[in-house]
Amino acid sequence: EAKSLLADVFLNTKNYKAAIELLEDIPNLNTRSKEAYQKLTFHRAAELYLNHEYDKAETFFRKSLKYPINKTQEGHAYFWRAEIAAKSGDYNTSINLMNRFMSYDEITLYKNHGYYSIGYSYFKMKDYPKAQIFFSKFKDKESYNNENKKLYLDNTQRLADCYFINGEYDKAITEYSYIIKNNY
Repeated sequence: EAKSLLADVFLNTKNYKAAIELLEDIPNLNTRSKEAYQKLTFHRAAELYLNHEYDKAETFFRKSLKYPINKTQEGHAYFWRAEIAAKSGDYNTSINLMNRFMSYDEITLYKNHGYYSIGYSYFKMKDYPKAQIFFSKFKDKESYNNENKKLYLDNTQRLADCYFINGEYDKAITEYSYIIKNNY
């Protein structure tokens, strides 16, 4: 119990590493400690991801899935693992993990980005018909604004490329024109 309380202190002070080490020393975690472990390992993974330490981040995102109490956090762990897999060029794993993330109905944050990410993985694998499907889904569900300008226009560029490669030239011209109009 004392170690669990100390882990809470480390969580609040953002000393995730020390808190995780404490909890990993406890043989049988109670539900509250399991929830804390999930949260701590997820936040430690995010910290490592932001520092571009993707292999270490992957390890902690996996650890956060050991006790999947918070379903939203569980889903987000799959999202970030998919992103790491894509960065390392493991596109099949990325697609599988992103599909797992997309299956969480209670999650809406990053959902549209998930369509882009899956499309991007198929694009990198040169499966342009499937890439086109997911880039189209992103475009159908997302609207252009200052916050997502870069991602939206990149999606549009890749969608245009898919249309072109797939022989849908009129649609490709429409998308390329949109990109040019928006100075991308």
